[in-house]
Amino acid sequence: MNDRNIKLYCGGRFYFNCKVEGYLDQVANDYRTILLGDVSKLLHPKATYMINEHTEYLGPFYFYLESEKQVANDIVAIEKQMLEQCTDAIFILDKGDCAGTVAELIYSSTLHKRIHIFYVHLSDNEETESDLHSPNWYPIILSKQLSPQTKITACVSREEAERMAIEMIRAL
Repeated sequence: MNDRNIKLYCGGRFYFNCKVEGYLDQVANDYRTILLGDVSKLLHPKATYMINEHTEYLGPFYFYLESEKQVANDIVAIEKQMLEQCTDAIFILDKGDCAGTVAELIYSSTLHKRIHIFYVHLSDNEETESDLHSPNWYPIILSKQLSPQTKITACVSREEAERMAIEMIRAL
């Protein structure tokens, strides 16, 4: 039985765009939506949400404001605050990660949060500067150096990384 309360931040690229028709189907498949159990919770949050009796989802969310017009400074300030408040941060890293995800990873590492990285391990034949075989090798290693609590898990695909993250979160 888990007796600690977890405040969770789930980082990683959003693989959908609200300006594309049919994007709600893609939102439904996002690993955060699966955890929250409802598309509207990820798109238009009213509060933080409990995933289980010990784990509270703090963010991120796709829209923070009532309208779909986002202000960059507000997004950064809100997500920075979420990272400061979280106890644990999960990051899904793939080949197509945005700079925001990498910045969130490094910021949470400087705060010494419990970090769980699930990254896509490319073929061992692909040239990278690290045996991680990931274009994200540098931020992954930097995270580990900044926060020794960082746990790193190699995955064969983004789908596997998301599935493993969901399983880990549900077991918290």
